[in-house]
Amino acid sequence: HRIADHQGLHPGDEEALELVRPKAGPETPAQKRTRALILATQKDRDSKLKAIRLLEENGEKERALAIYADVGERLPGAEAQCRQAALLMTLGRRAEAVPLLVEAEKRAKRMDRHERAKNADMYAWATESLTDLRAEGFSKAPGRSP
Repeated sequence: HRIADHQGLHPGDEEALELVRPKAGPETPAQKRTRALILATQKDRDSKLKAIRLLEENGEKERALAIYADVGERLPGAEAQCRQAALLMTLGRRAEAVPLLVEAEKRAKRMDRHERAKNADMYAWATESLTDLRAEGFSKAPGRSP
């Protein structure tokens, strides 16, 4: 089957799948296990973020913030940082959102254009929000915010 058939894959996942796909002939058991692991990892990443969003929607905002912080350190991309920053901003904790948006911006710069394009709206929001926060006088350094 084709890689495009798998919903929600990131370009890095696609590259990894290509590496384990046989050049010719049937897929070996090791290649099948590796492919399954790559696909499960993607589902796991999405599942974690969905679970955190459910916590947030059910009013467990502090718990969601803590888990976003933990997951954001371990997962590639910047969705966790952006969601954590958005929640902090909603809670009026705008200064705390700045370092997360700075990190999202750094991660976006390190991504290839396909990955950035896939999440273009999210990265545009992060850049715009960071610009707005800086214009309001919030900075990355603690203690320098209004």
